[in-house]
Amino acid sequence: MDAHTIINPFPTADSSIEELLVTVHSYQQALAASQMRCDAMRDDNHRLQEQVDSLTRQVSQLRTTEAPGATTRLRARCQDKAGGFSESEQKAIRKFCKHFTVMERLWIEPSWYQVNAASLTMTMMTDATATLIAAVTGDVGDGDGPAPERLADALRINTMAAFHKMLPSELRERNRVQMEAFAGLWATFSSDQRSTNAFKAREKAHIIFSGVTPQWFMTKKTTDDPIVRANLGRFNDRTSRFSRFPPLFYPNHKRVADKSKLFFNPELPRLLLFVLFSSSALHGKFPGKRANGLVWGIQKLTAGSIAYTLILARFLFSPDATFGDSTGSNYISYTGDFDVYRSMFEAKTPATEAVIHFWETITLACVRANANQMRMSGPGDNSDDSASSSPEDFSNQFAQIDASQDHTDSEDNASAISRSIPASSPAPQVAVGAQTSAVPRTSASRADDYEVPEGLNFMGSLGLSQAEATEFGSAPYLVQQTDADSTPDSTPGPDGGDYDDVVVLAPGRGRGRGRGRGKARVASETVAPRRSKRI
Repeated sequence: MDAHTIINPFPTADSSIEELLVTVHSYQQALAASQMRCDAMRDDNHRLQEQVDSLTRQVSQLRTTEAPGATTRLRARCQDKAGGFSESEQKAIRKFCKHFTVMERLWIEPSWYQVNAASLTMTMMTDATATLIAAVTGDVGDGDGPAPERLADALRINTMAAFHKMLPSELRERNRVQMEAFAGLWATFSSDQRSTNAFKAREKAHIIFSGVTPQWFMTKKTTDDPIVRANLGRFNDRTSRFSRFPPLFYPNHKRVADKSKLFFNPELPRLLLFVLFSSSALHGKFPGKRANGLVWGIQKLTAGSIAYTLILARFLFSPDATFGDSTGSNYISYTGDFDVYRSMFEAKTPATEAVIHFWETITLACVRANANQMRMSGPGDNSDDSASSSPEDFSNQFAQIDASQDHTDSEDNASAISRSIPASSPAPQVAVGAQTSAVPRTSASRADDYEVPEGLNFMGSLGLSQAEATEFGSAPYLVQQTDADSTPDSTPGPDGGDYDDVVVLAPGRGRGRGRGRGKARVASETVAPRRSKRI
């Protein structure tokens, strides 16, 4: 085009073809130049983001680098924070805390440490367990639910009874005398364990979960990310929370109406396999002797360990930056949802037993292989004795319903627990068509081919309207409700409506009565407390 050609940006209707072509060509050049500028700005933004990420990593590394004299100052600060606990005692507390955090409960309320182990009688523990079971199953005798104060006390007693049973004897007196210092150390060690598991799991998540790149797990996510939505399900704009039972819990990350497939995603037990036995177990290798699962002598999975894995898996796919409810702006109710999952697997229904068996075939394969190898090697090794007296055995003593409150609510503990119980609701009935003895045993290598027994369904008729049900954020232990509030008069059943709205967590009314005071009934499926060796 001639440099002296005059371009008319607004050609008239009587303009010649040559003038129109010149105008179109000029607009094309302007558009191309604008696109080049946009691409350059996008590249600049990408480079700036990489520089910010690099500087952030450098700052994190500098914080952990020992400067001259930093070791002495750090040791002094740790000693002050430890409240006089020696290094050996701190190591013992850390070891116990790691085990309790992964296998039993992620968080302990600071006020719960005031429960003295010497004051816990068998009657108190039995009554507390019966109260929690009645609250979760809906079996409350005369129909009047337990008082909120009674539920709060029962929860605290039930939790701390298991805590003191597992607490090493040399630390029990120190915990009673130096309660505040002990609680501070426990909070620090528990937070370290959660952070370590979350960080290491992100590095290996692409090996555990298929179809996602390593870079995706290490980058910041948003609620509109298609991978986040595909795995975490619907995002409730009213509560700013994702679904409590997301597609991630189903095989192939695809939610189906058949609730018997819930928790049967084989990638979930592989995540617990990594937490307990490190990345070597993911590649089919026997883990080292220092693996947590071997140090703790894990012989079976607990309800707490499965709940811990479910919460951790949701965190890996979430936009949350912190693994916990400390920030107050998380998209997952970590404490409340953890208690819901734990209550489900402590209910001891055939459905939950089938899930536990499926998880154990994958998670404990290396432990059982090692045990078989030791049997073949003949007598002379007494390592089985140490495994039989492992702290893991203590979890059986209190395998009851643990209806903890949702700490994300602004209300107090007692109000949160009382809100989780419908005012007048019949006990839910779980449709069960098979026994756990009929569950086929498979090896860990054939986990993907595991067949879910027919009839083991988590769904059941509840007899509650949506208006009577508790809202999503209040940690309901009988009903899971999301954003189906738009139809308050509907009663969703097993075969209708949104199948994520109602999930029965307990097997209905029990037949045996608990010992001690109160009219609460103990579900017949629960395991009675038994005596076991102390640590």
